[in-house]
Amino acid sequence: MAAFAKSATLASTADAPPAACGTYTLEAEQGKSGGKTYYCPTTRLYLYERSPGAWCVGKKSGGKSCKAYDAKGWHFYEDHKWTKRADVALTFGAHSTPSEEVEALCVECRYANLSGGYRRTEREEGAKPVFRNEEKEKELWFSPDGAWLFSDAAGVDAAGDYDAFLESKEDNAESPELADWSDQHVHVHPVDLEAINALHAFLDQEDDLFRDPEFVPSAEILDKAHGDASWIRAARLSGPHEEPQLWDGVEPSDIMQGALGDCWLLCALSAVAEFPGFVENTLFETKEVSPDGKYALRLYDASLKKFVSVEVDDRVPCNTATWWEAPRPLFSQPHGNEMYILLIEKAFAKLAGGYGRLQGGYPVLAWLTLTGCEDLSIWHAKESHWEESVVALNEVRKDPHDYQALYTQASDVTKSAVDMFSYLLHCDEANYVFAGSINKGSEVEKQRDDGLVERHAYSIIRVCRVTSVPGLVGLVQARNPWGNNFEWNGAWSDRSELWEKHPQVGAEIGRKYLSADDGLFWMAWADFSAIFDTVQVCARRMDAPRGTHRSGATPGNMPVTSPVKQRGSVRSETAVEAVPPMDDAPSPLDAPRTGHHAMDLPPPPTMDEAPDTPPSDWQPTRLGISYRPCRLAVEYVSAGKAFRKLMPVARSSSDATPEGVLSGLENDFGAYLDFDEKLSRSQALRLVEMLLASAA
Repeated sequence: MAAFAKSATLASTADAPPAACGTYTLEAEQGKSGGKTYYCPTTRLYLYERSPGAWCVGKKSGGKSCKAYDAKGWHFYEDHKWTKRADVALTFGAHSTPSEEVEALCVECRYANLSGGYRRTEREEGAKPVFRNEEKEKELWFSPDGAWLFSDAAGVDAAGDYDAFLESKEDNAESPELADWSDQHVHVHPVDLEAINALHAFLDQEDDLFRDPEFVPSAEILDKAHGDASWIRAARLSGPHEEPQLWDGVEPSDIMQGALGDCWLLCALSAVAEFPGFVENTLFETKEVSPDGKYALRLYDASLKKFVSVEVDDRVPCNTATWWEAPRPLFSQPHGNEMYILLIEKAFAKLAGGYGRLQGGYPVLAWLTLTGCEDLSIWHAKESHWEESVVALNEVRKDPHDYQALYTQASDVTKSAVDMFSYLLHCDEANYVFAGSINKGSEVEKQRDDGLVERHAYSIIRVCRVTSVPGLVGLVQARNPWGNNFEWNGAWSDRSELWEKHPQVGAEIGRKYLSADDGLFWMAWADFSAIFDTVQVCARRMDAPRGTHRSGATPGNMPVTSPVKQRGSVRSETAVEAVPPMDDAPSPLDAPRTGHHAMDLPPPPTMDEAPDTPPSDWQPTRLGISYRPCRLAVEYVSAGKAFRKLMPVARSSSDATPEGVLSGLENDFGAYLDFDEKLSRSQALRLVEMLLASAA
């Protein structure tokens, strides 16, 4: 079939072809329709099937908005209108540029010792050029067995043997970017050196645009791992030849997590992006790309009980530029040249006091800031039922932008599993915003065999009752903000045979396509309620129906206050803080050539009791409390392991004060109570106050 060809060419016979024309190379990963996706490094666009046989060109693979589509002829969006072009045709071929014409390649994979830039050398193996990464001292070359592979040095020994780290399928591909790397999750793209050099020169230009004096780029407002970031204006990231966009059709698939553990925030953003018009018409006061780089967002301040205008400039932290790759934002990863996600994340970082203060948090606190809704609840799964807690607003108002601390009170409301599904169905129909997480266990960033990730927040996109299959109560659709292949792989997952066995279910719930490796998945309610143990709900009736993506939402004038009577003692919740696997994962060992190499991550660490003195590289992940006995708890990671330090809190006298008790803890455990750099003293005081109140 043509859709499985190695390359595709969108060509015009006219003197002025549309900008989307070019040669597109087959991607290793599937598109949303379950067919193939192609990428053009020159236009930086994707060619994909929106539905079987319906081809589109856009900035996002599988995006709902596009720049061109084929419907009895190719149509292009030019001069703010759609125009049919009879001079354009799409053809599929066996290959595109021969390897001897490719100057350089960019390799992306999860192993740091293989990722990076490879230049073509004068040497050949198998009548094809050898590509070398000088920085990593690795080579990419063509083996006698017809596969492209990575090794320390190209070539075979006298016995005809060779070693390899990773290798493609043995498909005799003409060039590395055309090889099938799907088993290894490796992406290879040709590098246009002239275009990269021009982009670097463009980004290095000085400007006199707005610079926010209240949030100045520095190592202090970043997390410790990225203090040497480059600060680049978001409007320039798209390059000198492409107009930046504030948004290009807001949708949940726009939002992907980067190197910061703010899955809770991006989960919350993905959830509100389900409601068309909210981001564009309610959240942003600035409605288009600002010529001076200044943007205003309308966010809620719970301490003032009103919405306020938050101004930011468009300078965002990016990785250091390289000769083979344009710099990319370090943290949230938007699709294409859209800027709104980067600006929302920066506004939250400004409110919190730095990007590092977004490491771990709660979707309900993000929704409080985004929507002004104070009717916020957290449901916890127990052995036979679900229990509700409500956000303790009096505590939150003391520091509403400390997204790492959440206090709740029990409401005494419980629901059976069946009633909980009916409640979530009501939340969906009422246009509420909600999310789920798996907080069981003490392991950090545990990636489970079923494809899910513990201590991680997922947007809940849809809840559907199913009547066409006996015994199946309903389905829940969720999204991982990592936006990758870490998805549920059990019953009713993307590739589950149940969709073919029961096609009536897809029709009943309106499932239109197979979404592969994009973080979006379905699962049965029985599985969801058995695995997910926390659901967070923001009971704001959003203006537009979920998922219709029509404009028309308008800003509300008043926050939504909670009608729930709060009761029960105040308690501290556990944050979710998982970060997606990054390129600095351990490198694979040198090994004799095999067909496939395992790409599993190392097993996650377990929570250990902390030593008397913390190691030099310790990084706190949570400050909390435990009762019976009363103790202040600091959880942290060091050298890939997780630890917990427990510090007893006792009322020495009836007039003991939180300040006095905390000072005593500092004398006894000072190394763990580093309020200068690592922990919040105000949060610790509030926790000690809660412990003293419970002891009384």
